Amino acid sequence: MKKFKLSVLAMALTTMLGFTSCLDNGDSDYGGVGYGAEIVRNSSYLGTHSFVNQYGAVYEPLNASQVTTWPSTEFSYIMYSYEAEEVTDTTDNRINVTLMTLAAVNDGSVLARRPTDTDANAPVNYFATGDGNAVAFYQLNDMILSINFFRRNVDNDEVLEEIDKHQFSLYYNAEEDFTSSSMTFYLRHNVTDLQDDDNFNVTVSNLYHFNMASAFAQYQQMFGKEPTRIVISYEQNSSNGSYEDNMVTDRTYEFNYEDMVKNYKTWLER
Repeated sequence: MKKFKLSVLAMALTTMLGFTSCLDNGDSDYGGVGYGAEIVRNSSYLGTHSFVNQYGAVYEPLNASQVTTWPSTEFSYIMYSYEAEEVTDTTDNRINVTLMTLAAVNDGSVLARRPTDTDANAPVNYFATGDGNAVAFYQLNDMILSINFFRRNVDNDEVLEEIDKHQFSLYYNAEEDFTSSSMTFYLRHNVTDLQDDDNFNVTVSNLYHFNMASAFAQYQQMFGKEPTRIVISYEQNSSNGSYEDNMVTDRTYEFNYEDMVKNYKTWLER
């Protein structure tokens, strides 16, 4: 049977992102000989939790008792350590790991229409870092975006609640935004309880999951193939959280989806 490899994302997410972890760090011992960081799908059964990576490896946390809150989202970002024999000697796809970081990947939405003026009330601080670190895929239909934005300054025990009030959506009109080589999406940021006197002065980076299956199916139906490029248009204010017209600039970020598909399929053929 083929040995499973621990697939660390090519993007250096560990150096790019800061998360609020669900772990009680306590007196943890990270004495494993190897380390990894990945986007994984959450799996739970009868109170037992595990994580599945995009190649089918199942990570079973040895320190599950340290987890104070298990993410309720479909995906998580984990950093972990593992023993070498867990990779080289395993006879199945299950690997014991010690969690070092566990962070929920929030769910965004994908809507098949162009955005309107009422769909957004807040900008993005930055989306792309310029070195390809802003986008990852879990298999081929689930896109993970790293988004940095301004939030309100709240007490530590209210941070997760505050972040949940920031919603991100991708909009598109297939007839207008799909070409024979590319797909364009419009990223919009909406704060659900925005007040006129709110002060957004704290920056935060977070991961957001977007299910692209329907959009990709539309593209396949229109052109009979996968797109070469994906373009994401977003509204940026890198100074503060103001959404005033004179403070917001339209930006685009583009990446090669065709290469991601090739790399994923090449790995599966090993």
